[in-house]
Formats: sequence, C-alpha cells, structure tokens
Amino acid sequence: QLVTETPEPHYFGAVPIIEYLNNKEGQGDFEQQIPLIDAYNKLMSDRVNDKEQFIDAILVIYGALLGDDEEETKKAAKELREEKLLELPEDAKAEYLSRQMEEAGVEILRKALKEDIYTFSHVPNLSDENFVGNASGVAMEYKLLGLEMLTKIKERNYKKGIRKRIKLYCNFLGMKAIAIDAGSIVATFSRSLPKNLQELASILYNLKDMVSQRTLLKLLPFVEDPDNEIEEVK
Repeated sequence: QLVTETPEPHYFGAVPIIEYLNNKEGQGDFEQQIPLIDAYNKLMSDRVNDKEQFIDAILVIYGALLGDDEEETKKAAKELREEKLLELPEDAKAEYLSRQMEEAGVEILRKALKEDIYTFSHVPNLSDENFVGNASGVAMEYKLLGLEMLTKIKERNYKKGIRKRIKLYCNFLGMKAIAIDAGSIVATFSRSLPKNLQELASILYNLKDMVSQRTLLKLLPFVEDPDNEIEEVK
C-alpha cells in the first residue's frame, strides 16, 4: 500500500504501541462461559414468555358457542373479559389452553447454570449466603482465592504494559533534557474488597514492637502515603 504522508519522528525511542493482555489466551473473563450465559438467558426468557402466554391463554369451550355469528361472538368475548363471567349449558364446559412449565425443575436448572458460570470463571458470587458479614479475614481470603489468583495474573500483565509506557515517556522526556529513571517509578495496585479493620488493627498492635511504623502503615488500606502519615502524626 502506497503511503503519501511524510513520516514524522515521535521521539519515543520505540514503537508507541502497548498491549495490555487480560491473560495468556487474550480472552475476556467470561468469554469461555458464553454458552452457559446464553443458556441462562434463554431459560429466563422462556420463563417470562410462558408467563405472558399464560395470561394470553386460549379459552376452549366444549358443547356450546359464545354466539351464533361473528358479531355475537365478539360481543360475548368482550363481556367475558370485562365481567369475568361465563354462562354455559349443563353439559358444556370451558377451560384455558396453556402449557404448564415445571417451575421446580426449571429453578434447579437455573441455579445449576448460575453456579457453573461462577465456578468455571473463578469469580465468587458475592450475593451467596456463604459470604456472611461475620466471617474472618482468613476465611474470606480462602473463598476469594481463585479470584485473587486471576487478579495477580492481570496485575502482572498490566505492569508489563505500564513499565513499557513509562519507559516511552522517559525516553521522550530525555529529548527535553529531563532525566528520569523509568525503573524508579513503581506501579501500585489496591483492592476494592472489604477489609476487616478491627482484625487488621489487632495485627498492627501485636507487631508494633517488631516491625517499623512505616511498614505497618503500608498495611492500612486508607493510608496512601506512609511517609506523609508519619510526618502528620509527629
């Protein structure tokens, strides 16, 4: 392909294209679970459709007619919808024609699909009854172990891209006589998971005579700069 534009230097020192991989397969977290998710959506859609069809069920009348002609039939059907009353001869009967869905079996299948989606994607269901408020920090970490392993892989892949990005910036700044060591910049990631602050405070108190104050402050999720916090305390 012919390129007519005049190339211009970008001064980044390398190709300024950075790839942030989610995993080694380059897939999304739920990409492998798409068939299960589609099956879950179809099942729930069918349940809603069944309810709608039940409301719009066909009324079947045996041994009688609503009217002698089309006009009388429409009039009788309108009165039936408004009055909810149907008068029939002695030997006649009426019933709604509708498909009956076994709700118990459908609910079991729904729960199985839901659990499989969470299990195979290694993402915990935080609304599950196993995640109770009085569980210890260690117990919660064991339940979140699979998610933590996935998160570590994401962090490791993202750090590679971040380091390359920082190196490109430092190369560019070097052209302006601004010397910055790319290795001196460290990317820090923090979790959004709930913390048991009371348990954490107990750990800090027990370690106060064995670990430096700066190291202890690093354990607190709400302290962003330990050095500044020490100065503020002084």
